[in-house]
Amino acid sequence: MASIVLALSALALGLELLLRLLPVSTATMVADHLGAGIPTVPPHHRWTKATGWDLRNAQTLQANAQGFAARHDFVTHPQAVALIGDSFVEASMLPAPDRLDAQLESRLAGRPVYAMGSPGSSLLDYGHRLRWAVSRFGVREAVIFMEHLDVAQSRCDSGNVTSVCWSAWDDRMVPVAAAEPGALKRVLRHSALAQYVLGQLRLDGATLWANVLHQARPAQGHEVGQRKAVPPPLLSTLPLSDLERTATDRIAGLFFEQLDGLPVRVVLVVDASRIDLNRGDTGSGPARDHFIALARARGLTVVDMAPVFAEHRRRSPLALEVGPYDSHLNALGLSLVAQEAARALGSR
Repeated sequence: MASIVLALSALALGLELLLRLLPVSTATMVADHLGAGIPTVPPHHRWTKATGWDLRNAQTLQANAQGFAARHDFVTHPQAVALIGDSFVEASMLPAPDRLDAQLESRLAGRPVYAMGSPGSSLLDYGHRLRWAVSRFGVREAVIFMEHLDVAQSRCDSGNVTSVCWSAWDDRMVPVAAAEPGALKRVLRHSALAQYVLGQLRLDGATLWANVLHQARPAQGHEVGQRKAVPPPLLSTLPLSDLERTATDRIAGLFFEQLDGLPVRVVLVVDASRIDLNRGDTGSGPARDHFIALARARGLTVVDMAPVFAEHRRRSPLALEVGPYDSHLNALGLSLVAQEAARALGSR
């Protein structure tokens, strides 16, 4: 028994040393380092991000003084543009010159773009972050890059909120409190082997056990070897229910309240359902269209990327996504976003 434990320990140590030589994702140490209810990495922190078991798209990111993966430290600047969003703004899988902040800044004649991307966040988080940017750095213009699901994901039970969210239970906006990491997690975040198993392979004990139980059940007749993935319904075919309309109205209203009184011009850039576009559909749907109409009626400048991406698809075979394994926009896709955002900022 002792020899088995010794052998396994030697194997684990060998794998740990080997993986430390490879670009395995490292710990981000995300917490509320700003004391503003905004999760960031520690100021000036360096970390590595990679995708999958084969470490695709490995990049080393450098945090600025505020803990964002950004080209600039944020300072008060009369012409600065705040760029707010989630992982599409952070774009950790792309080289820094290909990310949205760099591409937008290159189109704004030297105006600095402050990238405030926070993965896993949604619409009400963006409003919270914008209020902080205005009060702290006096920004007067902002671009908010939205995923098409950001409104629905602003619910507290969505798992995609970081600062504030809407509680449908009692119809109010509540702060999000991030759980402090336990002692084991604080130790494992420094292990390349643990990061590889949990981050790159994404092994999860509960899922693993469920698969074991599923595989243990005998297959049923004609189903053997004939299972096919059923594509999700097109967004445009999903009706806007009364419940969804009410939720969209409420979340949009809370977002507009966050903007009330702010001396800032906001450009909302709304991503399309590019999965649907690639299936020949419009890339939009009733819920998305309803929110865009609400925002425009409120006086916000809204850039709808669905027709832009559709026109690109008509003219070019080049994909806009990082890959079939990652639906984030690649450098080409972000260049289209930067082009439209810069055009909207230039029109007054």
